[in-house]
Amino acid sequence: HVEFYFDKIGKYNSKLNQSQGVYIIFCNPEFYSGAWASKTKDTEQWIQAQFSSHFMVTAIQTKGRCDHYQWVKLYQISHSNDGKKWDYVTKDGNDMVSDYKFGIYLKVCYCCIQLFDENNRYPYVLPQNFTANYDCDTIVTNELNPAISRALFIRIHPQEWQGHISLRFDILGCKTGK
Repeated sequence: HVEFYFDKIGKYNSKLNQSQGVYIIFCNPEFYSGAWASKTKDTEQWIQAQFSSHFMVTAIQTKGRCDHYQWVKLYQISHSNDGKKWDYVTKDGNDMVSDYKFGIYLKVCYCCIQLFDENNRYPYVLPQNFTANYDCDTIVTNELNPAISRALFIRIHPQEWQGHISLRFDILGCKTGK
């Protein structure tokens, strides 16, 4: 897992470079890697950005690793205002899913299996999967509709990848206050 202050992105490999007022994803050969790369290859990995003040997130941009044939093909997004309670972005925009991997209850019906969360809410909504990259070089933008209206932390949770879990990314949006 990687954590960093997003306002201090500077020269680090998973982070971004600003050019003409627009953030672009870059590869810096001065460092030992062309992207953030997870230590292990499983769906429990994530990379986290922390903002200095609340941020409205409207889109996520990703790109593969520039010095290897590696990229993330599918990911999920979670967000938090305190770094402790995390809500996943869902397909219908309802952020009721919290730490979904640790609180799912199954109810077997005659025709189906229903999922309930820890508060017995049904139907249980699973996190949205975002299609990411298909090569190392193309920037893929996933717009969030609705946007995440207020967050201090964002996590990207890779679900599928090519070669190894590696990515460069940008978070688009604007500050919403302290």
